[in-house]
Amino acid sequence: MSADLVPRAERFVVELPVRYRVAGQEDWSYGLTRNISTSGLLFNALKPLGVDTPVEFEVSVPRPFAGHDHARLNCTGLIVRGTKELDDTSSLAATISTYQLLPHDDSLAASHER
Repeated sequence: MSADLVPRAERFVVELPVRYRVAGQEDWSYGLTRNISTSGLLFNALKPLGVDTPVEFEVSVPRPFAGHDHARLNCTGLIVRGTKELDDTSSLAATISTYQLLPHDDSLAASHER
């Protein structure tokens, strides 16, 4: 392998509730993850965001990852790709720049039922 090539982070195909917003804004939008890795995530979104948009997102993390019932993974990052889907949703790919594990929040888990 060339020294110029960096291996891609392993991706885990998992459908988890996610809420996201442009960094610094108040209102959340909701979606579901398609896959997640240590460096980013791909998720289905009702509200598209443009490439290079700074974003904050929270993912509801299940027990095997969090070590207790559920938790929220609060992250900041950047939208690096967006694709319009046939059902009028979007698929957004975002980097993970920073993250913090926070206590469970019922509103995030409930967003999956919306």
